[in-house]
Amino acid sequence: PAGALLDGLSRRLLGEPFDRGGEVAADGEVDRGMLGALMEHPYLALEPPKSTGRDTFGEAWVGELLAAWEALGTPDILASGAAFVARAAAEGLSNWGRVPGALHIAIAGGGVHHGPMMERLEAELHLAFGQGESDAWLASFGPSGRFGVPPDAREALAFAALGARLAVGEPSSLPSVTGAGPGRCLGKWSPSLSL
Repeated sequence: PAGALLDGLSRRLLGEPFDRGGEVAADGEVDRGMLGALMEHPYLALEPPKSTGRDTFGEAWVGELLAAWEALGTPDILASGAAFVARAAAEGLSNWGRVPGALHIAIAGGGVHHGPMMERLEAELHLAFGQGESDAWLASFGPSGRFGVPPDAREALAFAALGARLAVGEPSSLPSVTGAGPGRCLGKWSPSLSL
């Protein structure tokens, strides 16, 4: 659910596009009942390949969520949402992306600036991949910048790579990742128009 949920909650509860730095969420307490209910979302049980965003965790779902948990204060709802994003990501990786060996988790996108979510995600990953307690363990965690990918430029870099592949006619989709058919060249070339 990531930013689709957290930003949707911020728009509705704060009138802002996001909770800058997770400051409001940091003032809240995670409500175990809300977190437990969120973890029952059917999307989480689907096997990969899968992808989602605002189609599943968009405005309509945020509205239903707020109606169900309106008795909680804004900081608690935001803290619980951040806890859900962290737990869902860690469990998803543990359940569907487990590979043996050392895991180096690099986070990109706006979520790197959400302190409470990042702290919870790291803690959840440590629980899922305790050092030396299983076939896979968390060796490092942090923003993708340490690997040369600026966290705030992730989407721009991805679209640049997709555009370059389109320009040279190389497929950008992998059935094993997206569930789509054979590899396809994605996108559309639109030359600029002079007025």
